[in-house]
Amino acid sequence: EGPDGSRQMLLEDFFLGPSQVALEHEEIMTSITVSSDNYTGYRGHFFKYAMRDAMDIATIGCTAAARLDGDKFDELRLAFSVAAPTPVRCETAEKAAAGQPLSEETLKAVTNAVEKDVKPRNSWRATKEFRLHVIRTLTQRVVRQAIERAGGKY
Repeated sequence: EGPDGSRQMLLEDFFLGPSQVALEHEEIMTSITVSSDNYTGYRGHFFKYAMRDAMDIATIGCTAAARLDGDKFDELRLAFSVAAPTPVRCETAEKAAAGQPLSEETLKAVTNAVEKDVKPRNSWRATKEFRLHVIRTLTQRVVRQAIERAGGKY
């Protein structure tokens, strides 16, 4: 909302770069709308990794949402914050899971593919190498938890 009224945009168009969003002068974000087809049938999990409990600054944030078809993935959605210049969906990793069985082999393929989707950087909070280690670890942890919440088992 702003002096010229309200406007809508896709969430992926909102984030422009590090600390940059698509707000015009004197605008504020008043809502985010998620249609039910984006969450019906999915179960998910989110985890924020931070170096200290005292600071509310994430080193890496990871979320996964899984929709299962019996003992295989119907669809996996995987996204990270602080793993690229803007929040990022991991489409390569998601494709690695599509239609695949719920197995350690599939989870390994997803974990390996996620590195093609993220672009971590060095900062005072963590090195690029450390962030990649956390990204790989969180991928496994969060995807496993999403599968369990969706009723799946390995």
